[in-house]
Amino acid sequence: MPRLAASRLKELLNELRIVVVNGPRQCGKTTLLQSCRRFGDATFATLDDPSQLAIARDDPRTFARQQPQPVIID
Repeated sequence: MPRLAASRLKELLNELRIVVVNGPRQCGKTTLLQSCRRFGDATFATLDDPSQLAIARDDPRTFARQQPQPVIID
């Protein structure tokens, strides 16, 4: 069964530069984001990695610019 939010997310990704997916813990946000890679050639970057998180905190603009575009940051 496809996620209800997947089709809406696809629409938003086609219209906007930035889309924020927000929700409670364990509700499927990461799974949804990983599945949206099928909509295009998006790079998936996770901040669960402490070194990546430190880089993103120190210089978020550079972190975002260094990722191949489009990028999904989880």
